[in-house]
Amino acid sequence: MNELRLDDLDRRLLGELARNGRLSNIELAARLPLSHSAISRRVARLEREGAIRGYGANVDPAALGLTIRAFVGVRRDPAASVELMSQALRAVPEVAACWIVTGEHDFLLDVRARDMGSFSDALLNRVQKVTGVVATVSTFVLADIQHPDPRKNNEC
Repeated sequence: MNELRLDDLDRRLLGELARNGRLSNIELAARLPLSHSAISRRVARLEREGAIRGYGANVDPAALGLTIRAFVGVRRDPAASVELMSQALRAVPEVAACWIVTGEHDFLLDVRARDMGSFSDALLNRVQKVTGVVATVSTFVLADIQHPDPRKNNEC
């Protein structure tokens, strides 16, 4: 995505939607110095330009029975294709998110699983079998001490 030219009202609008994507244009207009029709035009432009990627529910993974969360650093063989590895890692069902990163690892995965057995199965039988994976390091989340809550205003 190219760098977007956003003014202060665009940034405020995006901030409001990031906190609560269910706000109507009328509710947004009450929070910003714009009419609801101006809000509608801005939202449509921000969607078209890719600043707004989509809308969805922020579901608690525990509600789906996913009680294990780990960040997995993946090192790759320098001869391996980053693109092919990216596709294969994203295809693992337990991988909730995948980033290409700098530092000790080449990829960072956010892995969610029902229990340690299913985590182990995903890591050993899917992630580590991806062509080009040389090593993995898992860091387990013990507690979620700060997570954006759309019901709260988390501004500093």
